[in-house]
Amino acid sequence: MAQLSNIPTEVIDNILRFVPRADLPSLCLINKSLHQTAQLFLYSTINIQWTDHPNIPKLKNPPIISLLRTLLQRPELFTYIDEVHLGGRYMYDDPERPLLDTTGLSPDLNLFIDAINKTQVSYTSLWIDRLIAGGMDALAGLLITNVSRLRCLHIGHNFVNGDDILGKVLLSKVYGELPAFERLKEVWYTKRRDYIQQRNEIFSFAASLFYLPTATSISVSMSNPATFSWPREEPNLDHITHLSIDWLLEEYLIGILVITPNLKSLYYEWIYHDDPDEELEYPLMDFDYLVDVLSFVKDTLEVFMFHMEIGDEERDGSTIELKFMGTMRGLLEFDKLRYLSIPLASRQSLYLWSSLFLQIWRFFTYDKNHSMIMEL
Repeated sequence: MAQLSNIPTEVIDNILRFVPRADLPSLCLINKSLHQTAQLFLYSTINIQWTDHPNIPKLKNPPIISLLRTLLQRPELFTYIDEVHLGGRYMYDDPERPLLDTTGLSPDLNLFIDAINKTQVSYTSLWIDRLIAGGMDALAGLLITNVSRLRCLHIGHNFVNGDDILGKVLLSKVYGELPAFERLKEVWYTKRRDYIQQRNEIFSFAASLFYLPTATSISVSMSNPATFSWPREEPNLDHITHLSIDWLLEEYLIGILVITPNLKSLYYEWIYHDDPDEELEYPLMDFDYLVDVLSFVKDTLEVFMFHMEIGDEERDGSTIELKFMGTMRGLLEFDKLRYLSIPLASRQSLYLWSSLFLQIWRFFTYDKNHSMIMEL
C-alpha cells in the first residue's frame, strides 16, 4: 500500500473535498503531511450560526471564542479562510442583542485585547468594552478584521444591527482604516426590517460595499435615507454583474443602476412595511415606472427577478390595500433578457405575459412564491 507521503497532493486534495467537515479535525491528527492539507479544508469556510432559540443552546453560544483563540494564536490560519458565513435563525426584536457566555474568554482575554489594540482604530475602547461584555458584534468584528483573502462573505439579519462594532469594522475595511479585502467576489449584507428602528439604519453600511473593487456579486438590504447620495465619491461599478437589492425605493435604485454598465442579473424585492417609521414608502406599485428604472441596464440585463413583500413574516399584510398602475410591457424591448420572474400580483402584471406568450418562448412555470417564470 502506498504511503500517504507518496500520494500526489492533487489526489489527496480531491479526496478531502468529499470528507465531511466534522471529520477533518481527526484527519489533522494522523500525520504532519495530512495535517497541513486537511487544515486548509478545515478553515476554508467559517460558518457561525447564532440564534437565541431556547431549544438550541449550541446556537445561542456558537464556538466563535474558541475559534478566534486558535486563529489569534496561529494567525497564518486566517489566510486559509476563503468564505465566512454569519447567519442564524431570525432573532426576535429585543431592545438589545443577547450577550454570549464569556467564560471561555477569561484565560486569554489579553490575547483578544491585544488584537483589538493592534488595529489602532478610533473605536478600540468601545470594542474592548463590547468584547468583555460578550457582544457578538465585537467577536465577529475581530474575525472580519483579520480576513483579507476572502472570496465570499455572507452577513445575515442577526449580525446586521446598524452602527455596532461589526458595522464599524466593515466601514474600516472598505475605506482603508483596516487591511482591505483583497479578492472578495461575492458579498451578502441582508436583513429583515427590525422593530428596533436604530438597527434599521443600515444604508451607509450597505452602500459602502459598492466600493469593494473586486466584487462582482452584491446582495444587500438597503434602508431608505431621506435623499439618496453615495457616502463618498461615486463608486466605479463596472465590475458588478449581479445585484440583489431589497427594501430600497425604485427611485433610489436608479442611482445604482445608472453606473452598472455590465449588469447581467438583477433581483429586486419591493417592500411595503406599513410602518410610520418608513415615511418614504407608499402602497403603490407603478409598473411603468419600474420599467423606466430598469431601462438603464436594458442593453446588458439577461436575468430579472422581481418580488413584492408586504410587512414581514410575523405580520398579516392581507388587510393592506396595494394600488397598481401601468404594465411591464416595456420589458419586451430588453433584447438580451432571457429569464424573467414576476409575481402574479395584479391584472396589470399579466399584460406582459399575454404579450410574451405571442413571442417565441421555451417554457414557463410557477414557483413557490406565486411568481411566473419564463425563459425566453
